Amino acid sequence: LELQKIHNSEDCYVLSLGDQISGIIHKTIQVTNRENVVEQVKIATELISSFCYEHTKVFNKVYFISASGNHSRLTTVKENAMHDDRLDDIVSWCVGLKLSHISNFIMWNGIDTSMSVFNVRGKTYVAVHGDYDDFSKSGIHKLISMIRVFPEACFMGHLHTIAVDEVNEVKMIKGGSLAGSGDSFTVEKRLSGKASQLVAVADSSGLTAYYPVYLE
Repeated sequence: LELQKIHNSEDCYVLSLGDQISGIIHKTIQVTNRENVVEQVKIATELISSFCYEHTKVFNKVYFISASGNHSRLTTVKENAMHDDRLDDIVSWCVGLKLSHISNFIMWNGIDTSMSVFNVRGKTYVAVHGDYDDFSKSGIHKLISMIRVFPEACFMGHLHTIAVDEVNEVKMIKGGSLAGSGDSFTVEKRLSGKASQLVAVADSSGLTAYYPVYLE
């Protein structure tokens, strides 16, 4: 909201790029979760709905764009998981229901649960979780070849850290993770980082600024 005042932004695009809950992806994670999966779905729905609602008070329009992450799949065995069986999709559906009465809140329907293509000021952007897409030159080329669109930028989650890179004028942007680190899985994998988000600013010329937001 502070950045909205600085840039006089009119619209807001909330990208929820998966891993909204910590499910049963690994047995160790399942054991150390503070809440069961059902309770996590309730909490995530409430927090994301409140977040979006507060922005509808300030912006002309608030678009909600979701890509489901691998942490919410319904089985610990990756090979046995159905593509669309991810609980992040339930969270986004519930958010849409809770805010359906808000006239300037808009749910954006993706190509599927793992990918969305959207337009901001005449420029095309892609949002994915990132478990199917490498944060690399080859990963971006494969994604572009599939969707047959040359985007301004591709937003990703999955790796839970903030990073920005560019390949042939396509920006690759990794958002942070509100969960941060500290559970047994991240400690054992030597993964650390503060809870964080990334805010990007765009106009008709494309992306103009990036702001990492670190949360204590």
